[in-house]
Amino acid sequence: MLIRAVMTLTGDAVWSGILVANLALAAAVVLLYRFVEYQWGEAAADRAVFYLLIFPASFFGSAIYSESIFLLLSVATFSLARQRHWWEAGLTGLLAAMTRFVGLILTPVLLVEWWVQHRVEHQPEQKLKWQGLAAAVLVPVGTLVYMLYLYLMAGDALAFLKASQAWARTPASPLAAVAGLLERPAQGWAAALGAGALPLDNWLDLSFVIFFLVLGVGLLLRKYWSEAVFVLLGVLIPASSGLLMSQRRYMWVLFPAFILLALWGENRWVDRVVTVVSLMGLALFTAMFANWYWVG
Repeated sequence: MLIRAVMTLTGDAVWSGILVANLALAAAVVLLYRFVEYQWGEAAADRAVFYLLIFPASFFGSAIYSESIFLLLSVATFSLARQRHWWEAGLTGLLAAMTRFVGLILTPVLLVEWWVQHRVEHQPEQKLKWQGLAAAVLVPVGTLVYMLYLYLMAGDALAFLKASQAWARTPASPLAAVAGLLERPAQGWAAALGAGALPLDNWLDLSFVIFFLVLGVGLLLRKYWSEAVFVLLGVLIPASSGLLMSQRRYMWVLFPAFILLALWGENRWVDRVVTVVSLMGLALFTAMFANWYWVG
């Protein structure tokens, strides 16, 4: 819808898509910097933005995908809720749920954020209570609006599920996908590796899933409850789609993980490892993307 709107100015779908994606990315970076700076300081904000932008799959934020828009709306929802602008947070959460199905995770995020502010921080004002709960209820409305849009355009409110099934994405335990990777090849591990028969791409995506799960647990241990819920659910839902494909792209929008890395990155060696590994991965994946390795 945004691309169609911008097309009235550019007259070209591709350039409109690139413009929408990159403007959303730029706005998301600004919001993320301010969000982190307010709570953890300038140095942490610098590192969080830097790590986000050099993440191996960050190029998807500049391509014609919905990642950058979802990232912008998610950061905005966190920032607004943290400042107790509940109605605005509910609206951005609603838009995030219109953008991606996984945007529904902002409902428990807002509920947890309300609980933290209302109970843990001992602010039992009636206004805070009901506005926070109402903001959480608004989020699923975005998914319902999208389903209505699909019904009007395609005659099927669940068309997005059927499209996922065409890619063999059906609900399944993440352990099932892992079990499939661990099955011993008929010719043996070494022979399969030498013949290029191992699904190394799936192994790589699995490594991103595991890494972000660890970061989610790290957020829990630091008692960053809302951020932890966002990351853990943002990992588990895509990983439960029956496929490991594209997980690295799905992980990139889970921005609280980069906040935790930024806090750890105060250590010089952690900062160097994150920087070197990320830049190497970004160079490789960007070259692959430029050579049509991915669909889009």
